[in-house]
Amino acid sequence: MNIKSIIFREAYAHSRNHTLLRNVLNNLSLTDFKGKTFEEIVLLVNLRLYSVKGIGKLTRYDIIASIAKLFKVSVNHIYIVGNGPRAAIRHLKLTDKLKRETFGRYAFQYIEKEDLIDRMREKGYKTEAERFESIENLDTIESELCVFSRDHK
Repeated sequence: MNIKSIIFREAYAHSRNHTLLRNVLNNLSLTDFKGKTFEEIVLLVNLRLYSVKGIGKLTRYDIIASIAKLFKVSVNHIYIVGNGPRAAIRHLKLTDKLKRETFGRYAFQYIEKEDLIDRMREKGYKTEAERFESIENLDTIESELCVFSRDHK
């Protein structure tokens, strides 16, 4: 197992074509992202990978989030990219609270942490709300929303 497969394990988990992903990641120089802001990471990853057939939005987001984590760049919002977080947002009836952030020509929907926690409490998910409230890394909450949606279908 090489270092990139560890750094990008979430992308591998969401990718259907590991060979393609490995080739793409092998051609991605991590040093290009050092000292970049989150927005710059989003723009660079999308610039390089947007047109690669077989690398979808969720995998690109996972790559972006992994690079941000590697270089200790904060993820500013709870981005709602995959089916798990989307299902959680629908379950909690939070679609009216979704916002959109645009990075050049690329956009992601997101939810504010406070809106998510308030709605969880309103819906009776006090334990989950307290756990989510204690999580500092907003990308971790995005991942935890997948588990929440699976547990509360």
